[in-house]
Amino acid sequence: MQAGDILVVWGSNSMYKATAIGHAAIASSSKYIMEMPGKKISKHATHTKKATFFKRHTGGPKYVAVYRMKNHPKYANKAAIYAYRHMYLKDNPSYMITTNLYHKSPSYCSKYVYLAYWWGQQSLRLKNTRMVDSILLRRMD
Repeated sequence: MQAGDILVVWGSNSMYKATAIGHAAIASSSKYIMEMPGKKISKHATHTKKATFFKRHTGGPKYVAVYRMKNHPKYANKAAIYAYRHMYLKDNPSYMITTNLYHKSPSYCSKYVYLAYWWGQQSLRLKNTRMVDSILLRRMD
């Protein structure tokens, strides 16, 4: 696990087959995961030990796929740093599913990961070309 890795949980407690994405999170380091776990666990973003995250999100039909930005490791690292400093420590967003994608709060799991990459990039050129979108929307093997 590396800072900036994207974790996608397939399946959920209410599903019998792991056929749909149910949750997303971002690694802040090799040992910790930042996530918006939902109101049952927390009303805000959490910084969870990797072992706790995997215990909560695996088993039965659930599994975690980890995606790494091999071609752009500096973007991944910037996203993890930004998420930790600005979306966890400084302005920890409240949880709510919303259609307003570019406001940090309220937020939800996949939006939290997306915004970590979006706001973590200092380059206006990168944002204007939608490189963040193209990097995150293709499969990162």
